Amino acid sequence: MALSVVPQRRATLLGRTSIGIHANHIDMTKFATVEDAGFRAVYRELERWINKLNAPQTHGKPKPTTVVLSTALSQCGCGTEAVAAQPYQNVPPMGYSHHAVIANTANSPPAGRLDASSFTIAIFCALKWEADAVAALFNHCYDDEGVYTTINNGDINGYSFGRIRSHNVVLVHLGGMGKVNASGAARSCRSSFRNLELFLVVGVCGAVPKSRGRDILLGDVIVSNSIVQYDFGRQYAEGFKPKEEAKRSLHADLRSQLAQFESNQGLTQLQQNTARYMDRNEKPPIAEQGYRSPAVHLGRVASGDTVMKSKENRNKIVQEFDDVVAFEMEGAAIWDQGLPCLVVKGVSDHADVEKTKDWQRYAAAAAAACTRAILDRWQPLRQATSSPNAPKHQPQGPWFLVPHPENTNFTRRKTVNDELDGMIETFITQQPRPKDRTRIALHGGPGVGKSQIALACAYELQRKRPDISIFWVPAASAEKFRQAFVSIAKECQISGDESFLMKDPLWSVKSWLEKKHHGPWLMIIDNADEKELFFPSKRSGNKSPARPILSMSNQAKGLGSYIPNCPQGAILFTTRFRDLGLELTKNASWKSCITVPKLDPNESARLLGAELGNVDATEQELKDLSERLDKTPFALIQATSYIQKNSITSIGQFLDDLNRASVDELVELLSEGVDTWGREEDAPRSIVEMYLLSFQDVQQKNSFAGDCLLLMSLFDREDIPREFLAIFSKRRLEKESIGMDLTQALGLLINFSLIKPDSPNEFDMHRLEQILTQRWLHQQGLTTKRFFETEAILTMLEAFPSDSHEELNRSKYSRYLPHVRAVLELEGNGSEDEKRAKISLLERAAMLLLYQRQWEDGGKFLDDAKILRQEVLGTIPGLYPESKILTTMCDLLVEYESSKKEKQRSKGKSGSKEKYGLEMVKKHMPEDMMTRATGKTRGSTS
Repeated sequence: MALSVVPQRRATLLGRTSIGIHANHIDMTKFATVEDAGFRAVYRELERWINKLNAPQTHGKPKPTTVVLSTALSQCGCGTEAVAAQPYQNVPPMGYSHHAVIANTANSPPAGRLDASSFTIAIFCALKWEADAVAALFNHCYDDEGVYTTINNGDINGYSFGRIRSHNVVLVHLGGMGKVNASGAARSCRSSFRNLELFLVVGVCGAVPKSRGRDILLGDVIVSNSIVQYDFGRQYAEGFKPKEEAKRSLHADLRSQLAQFESNQGLTQLQQNTARYMDRNEKPPIAEQGYRSPAVHLGRVASGDTVMKSKENRNKIVQEFDDVVAFEMEGAAIWDQGLPCLVVKGVSDHADVEKTKDWQRYAAAAAAACTRAILDRWQPLRQATSSPNAPKHQPQGPWFLVPHPENTNFTRRKTVNDELDGMIETFITQQPRPKDRTRIALHGGPGVGKSQIALACAYELQRKRPDISIFWVPAASAEKFRQAFVSIAKECQISGDESFLMKDPLWSVKSWLEKKHHGPWLMIIDNADEKELFFPSKRSGNKSPARPILSMSNQAKGLGSYIPNCPQGAILFTTRFRDLGLELTKNASWKSCITVPKLDPNESARLLGAELGNVDATEQELKDLSERLDKTPFALIQATSYIQKNSITSIGQFLDDLNRASVDELVELLSEGVDTWGREEDAPRSIVEMYLLSFQDVQQKNSFAGDCLLLMSLFDREDIPREFLAIFSKRRLEKESIGMDLTQALGLLINFSLIKPDSPNEFDMHRLEQILTQRWLHQQGLTTKRFFETEAILTMLEAFPSDSHEELNRSKYSRYLPHVRAVLELEGNGSEDEKRAKISLLERAAMLLLYQRQWEDGGKFLDDAKILRQEVLGTIPGLYPESKILTTMCDLLVEYESSKKEKQRSKGKSGSKEKYGLEMVKKHMPEDMMTRATGKTRGSTS
């Protein structure tokens, strides 16, 4: 059985039964609601006819199979479609062989079960009464028909489902105003409802009082023909300057459809239909007689995160951006999602200090009515269907498949972002695009913000170039990589045999993206840290997972063989390793690998300021906090999370607590997980967890490199000489030729960003890396800890000879003194040999310090050496430092005595520090050497 709506001249069709509807036929287009008497009469006639059809067949006479509602050509539309929109009852049972001829079936309830793919239009409302006004205009509500079971598990939006005319509509409840709510909701909505072709932002706004000579009254409706994000720009000392990218044009697919409302006739008809759909129970909150129905105004809408209540600021923005007619808070975020978007808002105030809520409900009803009037004339861009046998339309893009919301608190890294923007700009503008310049890698240590930079790049590029498709592919595992490619295949409706797509979606997506007609695109491959996933080595074996991730022909090649390579596409990788970045970018001759360093002081202050909000802090306190946490972005985020969770209001007090905290307490603070934008669900949630994974990876790839890292953590963290590691390597590897082994080990640590070359033969460790490496050493057990502490002491003794104080050597070995101090604090294994080594190290360092006139430090080293000497050998007479040290002490005493005599002749006085140094020397010299030394001074002065 079928219901046909046809013009009057076609009301009698060959082979079909026509039922005439006599009453109210001419008035059908005037029905305002389904409660009208004429409408109910027509509906009862249809119901009677359907009941007749359900009656048992008699005398072999065939039942009618089609009903035709006839209307005059000039009146065909609203009334008949409203009849058809009513829910059917008493539908014939299965088994009837009715010939279905449907002339206008879009308004009938859908055949079969609805799913997320059935919806083509999304309407976004920030406030409850805005959503209520839209839902009131649904021809049919699907809320209880199971659509929720087909949306993505991670989608937490609140939805209502219905139909307006022929369009299946999803109503998105934002739950709050502003771009953040809108942006996240729009992305989740688009990921769940893959056949969406139009976004509508419906609600209330503030408007200018007059535009293009027309008064804009409260209750009127604004329809956007463009949008501007007026708070997107830079703040200078002389004032705020918006960026040019703040302006967004109308989507190409909307221009022709919106053009029909720009003519006088089209605009008049839109206003008439808007008035017709207005809820008659919703009255304007004024008493003046003759108030006109809502007028519709087309123009540019200004969108920002603030409620506009200033006449002066309103007028300034209107002057800055031509043709601005209204102000609202969600449109820019939804406009940026890549789909055609219209903002339809009722005017509830004039964006000035006289803002009132009296008009909000009426304005929301007017906006909803105008939305319904627009959808009356909306021509679908494609026919969405959930039927597996229906013809599939392949969308043309562009696509924005980024599963993470934009980080509105992102701190721009000027050096890195500028370099990355320049590379992306080269890719976009250079024609023809060379293949060797379409791959870029961001590399850096854990928690430095690689993924955040890539995420910001995606959203910034989308704003600048909405014609470019952007895809996000996580690469932490082969399964995640595969799932992302499957999602791309589904979202882009890549044609091909379904079984083939499921068997090898990676190859299908690669081939599809490499075709020129799909337009320019950027793919971001995040967390590309496992070299074996991309470029398997022969020694990795042929073990395959239970479910093959790669096709058999490409298992030996790895994921690298599936990365598209074509002039119209670019790939941006994020990785911890520079060597892997170079390999992924095919060792491009240009600067294809960008190092992401830690934050500079200004960037740290901006990040902390954005995250801490109203917490009291001076500029110096922010700088000190940043230094204390080594300017690592993720560690700073963890600290701000701790501050907010514990309601700490003074950064100064928090810094005092942090400075008094033990290493264990600091590590505990940095072990507390936090959620940040752009992180996968199973990704590490703390900086400690990130480094632990790095340490484990190093140990697995090259255990000797792990040993070198543990040893380096026991020295001072700056200017660690390669010589130390060479000495250790010979003992550890038990061979003389260690050059290649050491070079590979250090190269791996540099690639992991755990150490940084300060010069060709010296290396630095950041404070945070050193603390966490020492923590990792403690976790290896007491035996391992003592072993590496003893190795550090023995290495330092061998590297710091007894003649280090001699004039030719002083400059070199003075640089070793911070490392000497560091290893002397170590407990070690407590053996006698280790104590003897410490004694010698103390005395050698003391002599160098004394020669540099650092009397106090040198004296303390000699005192510590004497205590250890007595502990090891007891109070044996004549037990003094080694002979070279004694000779040095004698020379120092001679030099001092000569200097004292000279000063006495010139009537000068010896300084207190020199006297202190003399006492140190005398205390540690045997009496016979002291006599010889003083004898020398007498002889030299006589």
